[in-house]
Order: sequence, then structure tokens, then C-alpha cells
Amino acid sequence: MRASTILAVDVGSVSVAIVEMDRDHQVVRHVSSAHGGRVPVAVRALLADWPLDRVRGVVATRLTPECVQASGRVDWITALVTAHRLLEPAAPNLLSVGGERFALIRFDEDGNYRSSRGNTSCAAGTGAFLDQQAARLGLSGAAELARLAVGNTGTRPAIASRCSVFAKTDLIHAQQEGHSLPEICDGLCYGLARNLIDALVSGEPPAGDVVMVGGVALNEAVAHHVSTILARPVHVPELSPVFAAVGAAAWAVDSGVSDLEAAPGIDELVRSDGVGRSYYHEPLAEPTGYPDFTDHEHFVYEPELTSGPAVEVDLYAPAPRTAGRADAGSADGTAAGLPPS
Repeated sequence: MRASTILAVDVGSVSVAIVEMDRDHQVVRHVSSAHGGRVPVAVRALLADWPLDRVRGVVATRLTPECVQASGRVDWITALVTAHRLLEPAAPNLLSVGGERFALIRFDEDGNYRSSRGNTSCAAGTGAFLDQQAARLGLSGAAELARLAVGNTGTRPAIASRCSVFAKTDLIHAQQEGHSLPEICDGLCYGLARNLIDALVSGEPPAGDVVMVGGVALNEAVAHHVSTILARPVHVPELSPVFAAVGAAAWAVDSGVSDLEAAPGIDELVRSDGVGRSYYHEPLAEPTGYPDFTDHEHFVYEPELTSGPAVEVDLYAPAPRTAGRADAGSADGTAAGLPPS
């Protein structure tokens, strides 16, 4: 029998990363793909043609949904640190930027973990932000946005990246000011890079090179702006999109996670949607006694002298008079209870 391997699964808010690693910490196979919110379907699709005959252990990052059946689970930061020690031990700084989370991890001169700093539950400044702005601009996705940003040769507009509402306003202003689409895309990428550094770095920039990983690391414009702002070289490794999965697999190898007597099947690895869920309350019923707001005149007005669009008109009945209340809208124009002038 061939040497056994470990399968590692890392599911984030946007994508799935899967890595197979042998006992010598060599990556045998890796893949990543967007899941569109349908994690079991995406994982099954990625594993459909995966040779699982020598897999004897399955590990996942801790935030990976329970639909993925794993022998062990490892914290995201621990997975990143483990991958750093394996793949980039000489770099003193590791910047990970994904669809929802980002973090800057620092190491000492011997490659030992020093500290880490990440974002809050707000996803501003992450890949999800770029995905949303790409949709607003009518682009196919963040990849096309990145391609346009890299090709920009004009002046990029200032676009807020801390809040998607403010970003939408800035996008409108930039378009009204005549900025081209590449300039706007570059402004978005610079704003995101600026937000990352502002959130993660206080005081002097980190010394030494920076290794950037995660899905956003594939955005060359963001990586370039991070390098410019920090005035430090930024290196994006080949396994950047699956970096945390590599770390999870290496952690499993080091921890001896290998409790499967035979290769698992896809049904053993991934539960289908809805399996294993428990519901403790009856579903909500149709509301009863809900007020009816249809007691008014409704019609569509079509302008006769202009070519404007039709307008829906609602005429509500006036509220009935209540004793003791002033009626400013009486027929003779007087207030209730006062004699006419």
C-alpha cells in the first residue's frame, strides 16, 4: 500500500480550499474554489474526481462548517503559523487577507511566533468588499476588477473602503467626475490596502519582508499598494489561496491525526444539506389579524403632454375627526372650536 496522506479542508466565507499532504509534509494535491454559500455542494464537486485511496486522516480549520467530517480541527491562526514555518520560515511578517478575515502575524528572528492582530467581525477591507464593489460596477467579479486596476495609468480617485455605503457614494462621485473604470478599480484596491494597514499597523511599519496569503493576495493591485504603503517588499507564494489548509494539514501530520482504517468516501467526508440539523420550535405560521391597508383609491397616472413614465397614485381617505383635537384641515379653514373670522 502506498504511504498514507492527510486531507485538509479550509472553508471561509467565500471559498473552499482543500490540500492533500503526505507524511513528509509534501503537498500532493491542492485546489480552491468559490462555494457561493453552498458549502456541501462545493466540497463534493471538488472531491468528485479526487483519488482518496490513500487518505487516512481528515482535518479542518475550526470555522469550517460541521458538514465536513474531520478527525481534528485547528484554529485559523495556528494553521497560518504552521504553514509559515513550513513554507516561508525566513519571512518576519505574514499578512493573510481572505473574503471575511484578515490578520498580520509577526515572527522573531528565529521564526518563532511573536504576535498577531486581526480585524473585528466587520468584513470591510476584505475580499467580500471587493466582490460587492465589482458587482456594483457591473464586472464579472473581483478578478476582473483586479485586472483593470493593474492596467490603470491614470489618476485613481479616493474611495472609502471602511464602509460599503460610503464606497457606493464615492463610486458615484468618481463616475460623475469622469474617472475611467480602471481608475475607479485602482482606487478601490488602494483604499482596501490602506484600510488593511491602518487596521493592522500602529506606529512604525513592521521590519523586513511581508508574505501575503489568502484569496486577496492574488489581486496584484492590492499587493502592490500594500508594498508601497509599507515601503517593504511583498511576496505572494504559489500556495497563497490554500495557505491555511496547508497549515492545517501540516498540523495534522505533526499531531498524528490518522484514525481511518480505510480510505473515506465522499459521503463519509461531507454531509448533505440539512442532515444533522435539529429544530426545536415549530415554523412560523401565516400571520392572523394583520391590518389591511387597501382601503384607499389606487390608480396609475399616465402623463398626456410628456413622454415620462407612468406614476402609481394612492389616495388615502382623510382621518376621521376626534373630539377635543384641533382640526387644522376643516372645510372653512378654521381651527376646531374657534369661531370663524
